[in-house]
Amino acid sequence: MLQSVPARAEQPLTITVQGEERPQSEVAQEPFVATSRVRRERLAAPALRASEVLRSELGVQIAEAGGLGAPATASIRGATAAQTPVYLGGVRLNDQVGGLADLSTVPLWLVERVDVYRGNAPFEADAWGMGGAIFFEPKRPRRTEVAAGGTWGSFGTRAGYGYVALGNERAGVLFGLSAERADNDYTFRDNRGTLFFGGDDSQQRRRNADTSLRDMWIVARARPSERVRLELLANDVAREQGVPKLALVPSLEARAELSRTLLALTARLGLGAAARQVLTLRSAWLDGGTAVHDPLRELGTLSTETELLGRRAEQRAALELPLSERWGLELSADGNVETLRRSDDEAVTAAKLAELRGAGRLKFRATDQLQVYGLVGSACRTTRPGPGDCDGSSPTGRVGAGYAGKGYALFVNFGRYQRPPTLGELYGAGLLVRGNSQLRPEQGLSADVGARAVWQSGAFKLSGEAGAFVRSAKDLVAYARSSQGYVVPRNVDEARVSGLEIGAAVRAYDHAELGCNATLLDPRDTSRERHTKNDYLPFTSRLVLAPRLALTTGELDWVVQRADLSADLTYLSNRFADAAGLIIIPDQTTLGLTASVTFWRGALVSRARVANAFNAERFDIVGYPLPGRSVYGSLELRAP
Repeated sequence: MLQSVPARAEQPLTITVQGEERPQSEVAQEPFVATSRVRRERLAAPALRASEVLRSELGVQIAEAGGLGAPATASIRGATAAQTPVYLGGVRLNDQVGGLADLSTVPLWLVERVDVYRGNAPFEADAWGMGGAIFFEPKRPRRTEVAAGGTWGSFGTRAGYGYVALGNERAGVLFGLSAERADNDYTFRDNRGTLFFGGDDSQQRRRNADTSLRDMWIVARARPSERVRLELLANDVAREQGVPKLALVPSLEARAELSRTLLALTARLGLGAAARQVLTLRSAWLDGGTAVHDPLRELGTLSTETELLGRRAEQRAALELPLSERWGLELSADGNVETLRRSDDEAVTAAKLAELRGAGRLKFRATDQLQVYGLVGSACRTTRPGPGDCDGSSPTGRVGAGYAGKGYALFVNFGRYQRPPTLGELYGAGLLVRGNSQLRPEQGLSADVGARAVWQSGAFKLSGEAGAFVRSAKDLVAYARSSQGYVVPRNVDEARVSGLEIGAAVRAYDHAELGCNATLLDPRDTSRERHTKNDYLPFTSRLVLAPRLALTTGELDWVVQRADLSADLTYLSNRFADAAGLIIIPDQTTLGLTASVTFWRGALVSRARVANAFNAERFDIVGYPLPGRSVYGSLELRAP
């Protein structure tokens, strides 16, 4: 469903719901970019994953490798997952191995909202990727509250969580824990390696795909004075799981352990006589580790024990300077130090990166309706091993303009983006992946134009959004296999992606809402070194349709306070699974149904969800089958 651009909390707090006619000064932080928001009510379904939530959003495509807890990544507008930064509480999760952010490590039980920026990341992001950005924002405590819940469902799924919150408008603290487990022993059709011959197919059960996860949160906020606001976020995740291979040759004993610790402290200080200038300081620490145990050498990595440890310490300072009634200036400086250490049995790879980035944004409100703005940023990076000298990157940023009329808004943006190679790409990520210290940064140019509008008459409200974009990229990092059996990254690819995004919704009598998102992509490989006739980029659907129907009773003065029912349908057109276009992943249609009933003023909430109700056969990555029809139920107790 279409939502407004996200508002930045605590500054001052202004949340804009699309369709409300508000002055331009109250519009969210990035009012003139293509964006959508998923609110808490859509994140509370039993056993719902972040990848499932994002699959129906405009411009977003998801790659998964299995059931509950299996790795999943997101890409926007045909960009790669490495070009799409993902943030949790303002801290970037993309690692330094392949630049990816695993969505399966973002449990939704305490996430308040998800903001998706398509193509243009907000100024607050420390990486303006070619694929925009995705922000997961945790719940901020503002009152005393105790809650606990449990989930049970298909394929051995069971989960539980609980949290305690104390607070008011000036201060609050929340502590929460959760745990979940799934056997993931679903059945699938095994083609026995003969993709184009069905006579030897058989039904098999997924093996060694179980997962267990533990999650901990501490969220605190304080407002000691009108000029000072503080926020603390701590999140710790640990997961243990089997490591399945392709269905043809399943693994039996390969296991993996994953951990991530995130700590962030943010201070916002009002400066000047009227506190109109705002200084934001943020310190963050991210520690992530993965250990793979492969005693039978089933995974083909040539080692029985692989350990990977990545750490990042970062500091951000940003200053907002309202220069006049029409001019505004924002400046920021970001510094971070990242280390990567990988050991494969006796072989050890280590690397270190230090980066200092400066950025600025200038806004000019020409009239009450028209705004023009520009963003620019540049970074200096040093890596070791390597020469150790500052590698100054080319400037990145965008210019744009927007016009906000009564019930509608128009915008246009032009941008240049860049993604430096990760440490794993530069210096290697194990025995089978050799580094290439001569890699150049990926670069891209983009342009988009869009409009959003809302119209209301009596009990009916219509809203819509439409946009078109085109983006070109060069020096993309691709992997080439050597005659000795290992792979080496190199800059070879060029690509051009253009597309249309259309969304519409109608709400009637505050009890029914019907909407649909449609994304059309034309992803082309324009590389000069391409030797295949097919020029469509692999693993990218050219058409995605996502209709949604939501029904609600609204607030009732009964024992049953509220009842809700929703249906989400997602259609993905077929995709090529290889550059030559010889292997085709067929089109897929999945239906999800969710129902919830709230009792006694929110003290008890019962929910049920049916995922993949059509029991459609799904493969997001060739050889990695996804679950069929799944049924989940949950109970939640809450004491205000």
